[in-house]
Amino acid sequence: MSATPITTSQTPAAGRQPSTPSTSTTFQRAAGIAGLLTVATGVAAQIGAGSQPGLGASSAKVATYFAANSSAHKAYVVLAALIALPIAVYMVGVYQTLATADRSRNTSWSTLFLYGAVMLSATAGFAESLYAVLALRGGSGLDPNTLRAFNDGAQITNATLGVWIAVAVGSVAAATFQHRIRSRWYGWFCTLAAVLGVLAVIDTVSGRRAPGRFPPTPCSPYAQSSPPSGDNSE
Repeated sequence: MSATPITTSQTPAAGRQPSTPSTSTTFQRAAGIAGLLTVATGVAAQIGAGSQPGLGASSAKVATYFAANSSAHKAYVVLAALIALPIAVYMVGVYQTLATADRSRNTSWSTLFLYGAVMLSATAGFAESLYAVLALRGGSGLDPNTLRAFNDGAQITNATLGVWIAVAVGSVAAATFQHRIRSRWYGWFCTLAAVLGVLAVIDTVSGRRAPGRFPPTPCSPYAQSSPPSGDNSE
């Protein structure tokens, strides 16, 4: 008596349809638009808020900065919160692209990007919280030492973003060169962003310069520059 081979159906369960290339492409386009929106919002916010006093700036300088244009600073706090929405869409789009490439090539760049993106977001959120305390108080209601501590804390936390920028966009650069998921110029662009992130940290640790925000790039929602530090006198 011969045995009859048993076969199983590979048909997806009812109500569960595999994603189509068009759906994936649509989301990636939406993620790209979200990245551009992040850049535009970041530029507008930076112009309105101006340059925050650098690491070691005097309490008087910090108080004057936040009191001089309190409405713009408060608006920046709101924008910083709302911009998290397009940033989330952008990061998911990047992760999806990397994960698709990883599955077919047995690599893990998407995992590295995810780790960097989570740490980047958490660190940025803490930095913005310190900034918000000063902005919503208009630079008043705090003793001089506390005022300086909050400003320095925001600057130092912003500087550490450089590490997570390097991790996140560095993984994108590596995947771009290895898997050709984007044009090579995009890979070099991400490489430059990663290097700048590391240099921002080195500048801060050396004490020669203090970190400050410059508008985010399409390669990463957050980035750092290094304007001269403020006055250290009281």
